[in-house]
Amino acid sequence: MNGKGVLGTVFNILVEILLILLCVLVIWKAGKWAYDFGYRIFAEQTVDEEPGRDIEITISEGDSNRSICSMLESKGLIRDADIFYVRLMLTDYRKLLEPGTYTLNTSMKSEEMMAVMAGETSDGEEES
Repeated sequence: MNGKGVLGTVFNILVEILLILLCVLVIWKAGKWAYDFGYRIFAEQTVDEEPGRDIEITISEGDSNRSICSMLESKGLIRDADIFYVRLMLTDYRKLLEPGTYTLNTSMKSEEMMAVMAGETSDGEEES
């Protein structure tokens, strides 16, 4: 083998190693992001400890679930609108949120807020 052939082979090996390392890094970063996102969905933390703060919100006719989630985040009731939206889509409440004015608390969990906005009382029954 001549010098150019050896140098070309070494260069090709280095490029392949760099590509493999890049792939490993991308897979690791994607896995870490997916784990963190899943953890935040299922390991819920409230914004404040008990007793929290009461905040009044109004849902208008025609408000989308996405806009409701954004409003909750802007009012300080939830930490992340995207996480709340995924939680909402994983429940039956995704089709049950009703227009109206509600008092929510910063110490409430997501599903408790959803129940209130769906018109349920604290014991799980619908209000009349």
